[in-house]
Amino acid sequence: MIFYQNKRKKNGWIETLDGAGIEDVIDNVNNQFENPSLDQLFQAFLYYFENDAFLVFKK
Repeated sequence: MIFYQNKRKKNGWIETLDGAGIEDVIDNVNNQFENPSLDQLFQAFLYYFENDAFLVFKK
């Protein structure tokens, strides 16, 4: 895939989001939950990566 080939590789990892994007995902989850779980944060990260949009959790 061209998408992955154009991403910077470092120590075998592929950069997917910059620091600000990751912070935005975390802020979004923190606004929805007082103490989000690691699973919720991971779900939100994957959703943002795949959809370029924030995940809104059902409560």
